[in-house]
Amino acid sequence: MPEDKKVDILKDFFSISTWQSLVIILIFLVLVVSLGILVKLTKMRFSFRIFTAIGGGVIFAIGIQAILGFPNDDSATSIWKEFLEDKKTENPNYNLWLHQVITWITLLKTIFINGMLMLSVPVVFLAIARVVAKPHTSGLATMTIKGIIILLINVAVAYTVTYLVGMVLDIGSGLNLQPEGMRDETTVKELPEVISNYMPANFIGAFVGGAIIPVMVIAALVGYAIKKQSKRYEREMNTSRDTLERFWKIVMSMLMTFMKFMPYAVMSMVTVAIIGGPIAHLVDIGKVMGTAYIGLFISLVWHTLTILFFGINPVQWWKFAWKPVIQGFATQSFQATIPISIDALKDDMKIKEEAVNLVLPLSSTMGLTGCAGCAGVQAGVVLMFVYNGASSINSQYSVWIWFLMGLIVTVITSLGIAGVPGTAPLVTAGVLSGLGFPTYYGTVYTYLGALDGILDMGRTAVNVAGGLQATTIVARMQNKITEPQMILFNYRKKNRQKNKNKIH
Repeated sequence: MPEDKKVDILKDFFSISTWQSLVIILIFLVLVVSLGILVKLTKMRFSFRIFTAIGGGVIFAIGIQAILGFPNDDSATSIWKEFLEDKKTENPNYNLWLHQVITWITLLKTIFINGMLMLSVPVVFLAIARVVAKPHTSGLATMTIKGIIILLINVAVAYTVTYLVGMVLDIGSGLNLQPEGMRDETTVKELPEVISNYMPANFIGAFVGGAIIPVMVIAALVGYAIKKQSKRYEREMNTSRDTLERFWKIVMSMLMTFMKFMPYAVMSMVTVAIIGGPIAHLVDIGKVMGTAYIGLFISLVWHTLTILFFGINPVQWWKFAWKPVIQGFATQSFQATIPISIDALKDDMKIKEEAVNLVLPLSSTMGLTGCAGCAGVQAGVVLMFVYNGASSINSQYSVWIWFLMGLIVTVITSLGIAGVPGTAPLVTAGVLSGLGFPTYYGTVYTYLGALDGILDMGRTAVNVAGGLQATTIVARMQNKITEPQMILFNYRKKNRQKNKNKIH
C-alpha cells in the first residue's frame, strides 16, 4: 500500500501557497471592493458598472499576461487546459501560482453563472405555464412556428456570411491539415431522435437535465391542464394560477439579487477569458479571428435590418437589447441570460408575455446564430478552415458543394444543443462528423481550440441578440408590442398600399 500523500493545507485547501498567488489575488480583491465602493458612492447606472468591470478585468488580465511574457499556445494555453482538466504537475511549464490565481478569480464567475443557470429553468417553466394557463389566450402555436422559422433563417444567414468571409480571407490555406485517428464522441443525431428527445421521459429529470425544451413541454402541459380544468373547477384552477404568479414574483426577486452581483462577476469572466487566451499566438491565426468576428458583426447587422424591415425602431430596440447582449458576451452562456432577456423584452420593450415566454426560451436551444448546435458563425469558420487546409477534402468537393452540404447539416443540427458555455468543441466535432470527416477534429481544433475563450464571448452575444430579434419580430407580426415608441412604421399598411398600386 503506498503511503498517503501529506496534505499541504495552503496548497491543497486554501489554494494560496506562493507569494505570487497571494499578492495577485489580493490585488484582484482590491479591484472588486473598489468597484463596489465606487458603485455605492456614485450610484452609477448599471451600464456604466458593466463597462467599468470589463475595463478593470481587461487591464488586470493583460497585466498577468505581461508577467507571463505574453506566451504562445505551448505555455499559457496548456496551463489553462490543465487547469480545466485538474492536472497540476505533469507539465514542466506549469505555474502553480497561475493555477491558484485562476482558481480564486473563477469563483465569482462560477457563483454568478450557477445562480443564473439555477434560475433559468424555473423562469422558463413559470413563464410558459402562466401564459398557457391564462384564459382566452390564442395563437400560441402560430407564434412558436414563426419563431422557429426566424431562428433557423438566422442560422443559415450567419453560416453563409461567415463561410463567404472565410473564403475571401482564405483561412486555413497552406496548413496541410491531416486526419488524426477517430473521435469517439458524436454530437450529430438523426432528426427524429432530436425531436423525440424534446419529449421528457421523466418529469423530475427534465428539470435537472440542462435542456430547456423538455421543460417548456412540461410547462405547456401544466398550463393547458389548468386551462382545461377551469371549466369544471374554476375556483381551484384560479388558485393554481395565483400560485404560479406568486412563485413568479419570488423567482424574479431572486433574479434581481443575482443581477446586483453581475458587475463583479463580469470582471472575473473577462479576466479569466483573457488569461486563458494565447495573446501572442493570435497573430499567427488572426485571419480566423477576423473571419469569426466579421461574421458575428454582420449577423448583428442582419438582426438590426430585419427588425427594421418589420417596422420596429432599431434605436429603441438596441436601447434595451444591449444589456442582455453584454451579459451574454461576459457570461458566455445563453441560458444564463434568459431571465434578464425576458425582463428587457417584457418590461422595457413592452412585449406581451405570451410572445416573450414562448419564443425566447426556444432560442436558447435551437437556431443559435453564433455557436451551439453546429450553428451559424462557428460552422462557417470550421468548414471553410478545413476545406482550405485539407487537400483530401478540396480535391473531392467544389467549394459550393461543400458549402451546400454544410448549410444543410448546420441548420438541422442547430435544433438540439443548449446554449451553455463550452459547446464549441462539440460544435466542431458535430459539423465534421455530420459531413463524414470526424477524423479531422483533432487537427482542426489544435488551431481553433486556443481561441475558444475569446471567440465564445462574441458568439454568445450574437446568440442572445438573435433570440431577442426573433422574439421581437414574432411579437410585431402578432401585434403583441404595446410600446408605441418601439414601432417605426406599420409595415402591413405599406405592403397593402404597394399591392393596391400594382392592381391599379
